[in-house]
Amino acid sequence: MLDSECSIALKYKGSYTKGILIKVLPVAILMSLGSYCYYYSLTLIPAGDFTAILSSNIALIYVLSIFWLKEPTILIRIFAVLLSVTGVVLFAYSNGFEGATALGIILAFCLAVLSSIYRVSLKVVLANASIGKSALYTSAMSICITLTVWPVVLVFHVTNFEVIKWPDLPWDNLNSIAGLGVLFNSLLIFGIGITYPIFISLGVLLGIPGNAIVDLIFRQIYFDYIKVIGALCICCGFLILLIPEERALRISNSFIAVCKKRHLQNDVSVSNNKTVTVIYETQV
Repeated sequence: MLDSECSIALKYKGSYTKGILIKVLPVAILMSLGSYCYYYSLTLIPAGDFTAILSSNIALIYVLSIFWLKEPTILIRIFAVLLSVTGVVLFAYSNGFEGATALGIILAFCLAVLSSIYRVSLKVVLANASIGKSALYTSAMSICITLTVWPVVLVFHVTNFEVIKWPDLPWDNLNSIAGLGVLFNSLLIFGIGITYPIFISLGVLLGIPGNAIVDLIFRQIYFDYIKVIGALCICCGFLILLIPEERALRISNSFIAVCKKRHLQNDVSVSNNKTVTVIYETQV
């Protein structure tokens, strides 16, 4: 019974083949592209900048959730999306829009986009995940990545775009990263299955000050005031999106009501001024 329930994660209309091609392979490709952006961008920009820009993915997750998960469009959350985008623009402005740094920012933002698509896709595929489903889906996705990505690595090596020297590879670090990656993705898939993509992204926010401290201690890279403002914009947008839906709706409705009231008062004031003007002109 358990095996049957877990296997649903890999089936599409009763077929494992269709399930792998439709539910697993596209997500695996997204993850592979995101991993490339992840590692390459970290060679171009500081980890603190990278983490702050990546945190904007929660805004993109909300936008995608409106279309894919049918979440309601709420004014205050739209404002949060704009705040997050503003934060990314401020980071780009601080680092400059030219050279390798600009490419690193673009790649980090591409990762944020791919990550948001990846997480919302997981929620669509695994609506009600269990530990068994998450483990099975992670295993299938890992196999798909292994079978589909190695030709790209081979092409890079043959064309001298990225030459791999096997004896020089840091196997200890790679094994540690691989183990942590499996743990991260397993927890991510399970967390998205039982909660929501927006909530599970909260952990990224905690990495901003941590990575900023690491950059300061080990690389002597400082956050200037523009980056601080950008990080605050992203964090504020992040936290606004974590406001429960009912409360967010109440806040948005209250704001709209205040705006309508002021607009009505302005209309009445303009109307009264026109009336006074007409009376004055008539008397004259």
